[in-house]
Amino acid sequence: MTNWHRDPFAGGAEIKRGKGYLMEKIAWIWPGWLARGKLHLIGGQKGAGKSTIAFDLLAQMTCGGKFPDGSTAPVGDVLVWSAEDDIKDTILPRMVVAGGDRNRICFVDSFTGPDGVKRAFDPSTDIDGLFVALRDLPDLVAILIDPIVLAMAGDSHKNSETRRGLQPLVDAAVERNVVLIGVTHFAKGTQGQDPIERITGSLAFGAIPRVVMAAAKGDSEDGPRRLVRIGSNIGNSGGGFEYLLRQDLVPDHDFTAQRIVWGKHLVGSPLELLENSQEKSKKIRAIELLDELLVNGGISVDDIKKAAQANGISWRTMESAKSEDKNIIAEKVGRSWHWRREQPEPASWTQH
Repeated sequence: MTNWHRDPFAGGAEIKRGKGYLMEKIAWIWPGWLARGKLHLIGGQKGAGKSTIAFDLLAQMTCGGKFPDGSTAPVGDVLVWSAEDDIKDTILPRMVVAGGDRNRICFVDSFTGPDGVKRAFDPSTDIDGLFVALRDLPDLVAILIDPIVLAMAGDSHKNSETRRGLQPLVDAAVERNVVLIGVTHFAKGTQGQDPIERITGSLAFGAIPRVVMAAAKGDSEDGPRRLVRIGSNIGNSGGGFEYLLRQDLVPDHDFTAQRIVWGKHLVGSPLELLENSQEKSKKIRAIELLDELLVNGGISVDDIKKAAQANGISWRTMESAKSEDKNIIAEKVGRSWHWRREQPEPASWTQH
């Protein structure tokens, strides 16, 4: 028998019995989709609108807006770091056109190192410094890192290095009790595979997040897309929402920005929803019909009603589609009402 003696000065693990812990329920802010203190991932193919989806979800959290299922978002500050898009001409306009409150939208602007030199923020090395800055945001509810792979200092294709690289971000979400969202891509040539395995990089990218979502395009570039919940360790997988990408006028500005128009709730497994994205909801069909009818100018409401009836779309659905598009205005022409889409004035080019 081997005699083993522990060195009392070597430190050691602390053992604690289960009765010493208080059990807690998951703190969902969007039930089944977004939870406080957890890492979430939005993956998908290029051009599917992954970042715009993330911007929309965060925008709702700044104004008490609506999530895709109609539930109300909490109100708080959100923090965005993106290496993909410009703040001034892309991110902020998209969040504002989605209804976001500019006073609650925050960005990681720069980072000052121990040497006092200001430089660009690097999520793979500067998370500890970000912890300190977050003290100035007591009402923080969500953080977005786009793309999440840049939070990795090591090889993103190795499980151990991916776990080690993501852990500081996970710790930040737990410490501040906020929703953490990362954006990533699907690996090329993976159509038809298990959706979780399509996430680029190591398998840890699909395992560490508590909820993994995927954005998928249909056959048409301008047609309906789908946001699908492809994996969850804290709830159900499957299901999703239909959506369109649209350009709308930014409030009080003369240019447009991309935003999300959410459609119907989808039921089904992740694979079948991602591989079968052709069925359109009546609301999406109504929006597309209005695009066709108003492309060359205004049209009478009577003619719109006839077109809707011919396409099997109720007038109530058409009015709902109109309300989604803030650029469509109703005006009286002679004795009849017309709808037309207001076009923005060309913006003058200014050098920054």
